[in-house]
Amino acid sequence: MLGLDGMDYALTEKLLSDGKLPNFARLRDQGHFGPLSSTTPPISPVAWSSFQTGSNPGKHNIFDFLTYDRRNYHPQLSSVDIRESHRKITLGKVQLPLGGSSIRLLRKGKPFWITLGDSGIFSSILRVPITFPAEKFHGVQLSAMCVPDLNGTQGTFSFYTTQAIEEDAHMVGHSVHVIRQGNTIEAELSGPQDPYRRADRALKCPFRVIVEDEQTASLEVNGTRHALSMGAYT
Repeated sequence: MLGLDGMDYALTEKLLSDGKLPNFARLRDQGHFGPLSSTTPPISPVAWSSFQTGSNPGKHNIFDFLTYDRRNYHPQLSSVDIRESHRKITLGKVQLPLGGSSIRLLRKGKPFWITLGDSGIFSSILRVPITFPAEKFHGVQLSAMCVPDLNGTQGTFSFYTTQAIEEDAHMVGHSVHVIRQGNTIEAELSGPQDPYRRADRALKCPFRVIVEDEQTASLEVNGTRHALSMGAYT
């Protein structure tokens, strides 16, 4: 079974008819390809949760990418509940956590591959959303969409610029003003919070960008050098 998030059936049919998807056409001819109704609301984590459990949102408990924390009504991920360890030893400005954080899958219901596993059928589940942390079953699994990052979010970004930055209270990422000295720019990558510091301070990793010409540059981070080119993924 192959599922593609956000795939439009009518557009795919047209591309198949035009001969622009030869590999997909072979898959269709060897199996089945047809339209599939979505959920209400038709949002990826909701639809994929219904796909794997065969139940509606009222039963599997996923209604959106976000939900709210009942303790303070702050938004949080709908997929997992993350709790930090409250047991700590404090030594001056340093704190030592006694145990790690706990993470719990908030999607309810029983995925069909667990049902298959109960009957001795092995499954390989690759990159299905709302499957983290993985549940025990007779098979292997690699989770994908809605796996939280080390900050407990769905991912953020860092934007580095030599231009002036206007403060934006609604920005979810990090904007960093940098100064170019000759052909070199030095800055830091911000990571998760330092678990060993009492103060609210993020872990940092320094990096250097060396501008070689108008089209290329190199990035040095953690002793490794990477080539950067315009219009190419790096």
